[in-house]
Amino acid sequence: MGEHREQIFQECRDLKKQPWSKRRGALLALGLAISAICSVAWRTTTTEFGGRFDPATLSVGDLLRMFTETREYLYASGWREQDGTFVPRGQRLGEPKASTPRQFEMKRFTERVSKKNACGAGIRDVMHFTAQLPDVDAQYVMEALTNPGFTNWNPSLHFVMFRRHRRIPLDANLKDTFTPEEMEVKGGYRSLEQSRKTIDVSAQVAEIQIPRVVQKAAGRRFTSDFIAVRYDCKANRGFSIATSVGTEAVAEAAGVRKQQDLCLTSIMVAPGVNSSDTTVHIVSHFDPQVKTAMLQKAVQLAVGHTTRQFLQSLHNKA
Repeated sequence: MGEHREQIFQECRDLKKQPWSKRRGALLALGLAISAICSVAWRTTTTEFGGRFDPATLSVGDLLRMFTETREYLYASGWREQDGTFVPRGQRLGEPKASTPRQFEMKRFTERVSKKNACGAGIRDVMHFTAQLPDVDAQYVMEALTNPGFTNWNPSLHFVMFRRHRRIPLDANLKDTFTPEEMEVKGGYRSLEQSRKTIDVSAQVAEIQIPRVVQKAAGRRFTSDFIAVRYDCKANRGFSIATSVGTEAVAEAAGVRKQQDLCLTSIMVAPGVNSSDTTVHIVSHFDPQVKTAMLQKAVQLAVGHTTRQFLQSLHNKA
């Protein structure tokens, strides 16, 4: 394990020389995190995402613009954009404070977007989770989220059954990029040279872990997503942003039916107030496909529990 980690860290120090094949599992566990967030939303899916999320034209650039410009997403998180990644607002890195927690800590809150920014069938609630991982380096967290050798720690993953990854321009149409024909082509771009005009994207289908009683009643559940990720080695910061909008061809290539409506989820990772710690913030806006407000609240509680398990497992893995 230690030897493999050192290899990844060396690759980070020399990005221009590393082939894609050495990090072909990039984006994997970010998708697993998305599976964790969505794992309780197990009702039959729709294809409605609201006016902003147009499957015919959506790009990663569109997702990032929506994320940064929607107050209930980025601003409400307490983070801000900086040099192509994100950082907590007002945080001065490396300066310890007496109030800094020395054990795992997670907080959760909910924001409500306007009706025009709703997800799916009018879902306005946006869920936020922020966690402090003491004595865990941010680079290690990004490695655990992107390395294929770190797959057994996630309590929500059952199986990743299909994945295609590409390096694409930010404004490339996702649906036109990941066509049924493209789904037949394995591998991805070999250059990992960082650029603010391009981004690494994975089209992925995973089976999510659900209680056995639910599986007997509703069958196996799958999530089909586009997952974009960027990591800045110099700043030791990274993020992912994901959606299930327009992923029908991806699910079809895997031989399953898409069963989740995820408008937007982002995971942001940065060093904590103490430079030896890591701060993680998750923003998630999805339609749980339930019919009543009471069930929606039940889903939110269940998602909070699942996300805590995911983040606690990530901390324990370190």
